Amino acid sequence: MRINYQKFFIACATAKMTMSAAVEKAGVSCFILSSIKQGKNVNATTVGKLAAALGVPVEDLLDLEQ
Repeated sequence: MRINYQKFFIACATAKMTMSAAVEKAGVSCFILSSIKQGKNVNATTVGKLAAALGVPVEDLLDLEQ
């Protein structure tokens, strides 16, 4: 599944944290941020961790137009 970069950016801004801080808070690899920026797929666990760290539903981050 793919995380939509713009949606991720908006969720981070709403949570008042940088994208790097969100990745760190979620406890996932810093390489995930690069994958998101490049539009690469990430696993469901990663999406769940990022959503939890930002306090948003998973679907708020997903690129549903694959």
